[in-house]
Amino acid sequence: MTCDEARTHIPFYAAQTLSEDEGNALVAHMAGCPPCQAELVEALKLAHVLRRARAPRLPPGAWLPVAARTVGLPVLALNVGPALGGVQIEVQASPGRPRITGNLAVLGQKIPIMGI
Repeated sequence: MTCDEARTHIPFYAAQTLSEDEGNALVAHMAGCPPCQAELVEALKLAHVLRRARAPRLPPGAWLPVAARTVGLPVLALNVGPALGGVQIEVQASPGRPRITGNLAVLGQKIPIMGI
């Protein structure tokens, strides 16, 4: 294994996601390469800090409006009618403006009837 190859494997080794064969090859290289050993020490320190880091606690559902604004997830859906036929109205938040769609459901098929 070359130093360039080792450098690409070091972060994965620190995160404990390398296969056993890749890990063994990296360790064999490390035995005779002080620069890669130093890089591994830094990667292990960073991995330790990241494992101890805690994500902030948010109230349940707090992420939904943020995700909806960035990727256009539905924030409201209203389905009226029996399983064989009915009406579905959906509001999506997206980066521009809210999008409202309406579908007529007939035998499991959605037929668009409105889009704003």
